[in-house]
Amino acid sequence: MRKDRMLLTGDAAFVVRPHTAASAEKAAADAIHLFTALQQLPSLDAALAAWEKNRLAEGTALYRHGVGLGQRLGLNGPKPTTDAAVRPTR
Repeated sequence: MRKDRMLLTGDAAFVVRPHTAASAEKAAADAIHLFTALQQLPSLDAALAAWEKNRLAEGTALYRHGVGLGQRLGLNGPKPTTDAAVRPTR
């Protein structure tokens, strides 16, 4: 989601299943958490690192929620075999 001082937010940062209906809320939460981190932490690098850690945790939780919703809705597809499916690539 971030590399050096560049970052991705919203759906560009963490794509989740559409049936979570969370895209707009996720983008807003990304922006709010970034603003808060920039206000509270002493350096840009510290703020970006804290923001990324928080948003990765939230994105992973939303991904898992979407999988559960999909299963309950009968939208079963291939299931990930490990947590690697929710880890970002760098």
